[in-house]
Amino acid sequence: MNGQLPHRVQRLIAWLALRVEAGQHQLARLPGGLKVWTTLLSAGFLLAALLSHGQQLLQLRLDAQGWLWLLLGVGVSLASLVANGLGLAVVLRWLGLAPHWQALVRAYLATNSRKYWPGGIWHLAARVAL
Repeated sequence: MNGQLPHRVQRLIAWLALRVEAGQHQLARLPGGLKVWTTLLSAGFLLAALLSHGQQLLQLRLDAQGWLWLLLGVGVSLASLVANGLGLAVVLRWLGLAPHWQALVRAYLATNSRKYWPGGIWHLAARVAL
């Protein structure tokens, strides 16, 4: 490869750079930036949901079967996250890169938790920073 990225990777990077540049011009219009407003809106939504449904959440009680279903759901969710990390490795290999599978899956899982932060886009920002 002579130290250069494959042509389709170069095109993808150029397209992403154009998207980011176009977005930066639009984000500058908001006082404080988009991150602050997204965080405030997310926190407000979460607070409103907790206030309106808090009593119902406190009244929930799980029996043994309920805990089993919860454990099964968490297990399937974690397995799907690992599968998605492996899928990312396959895509990167298709783009001509040689990812280290285990390190990539660990990085994917670490950055995936950031999607639950207010705003929901920080996992993508962390992956771009890799």
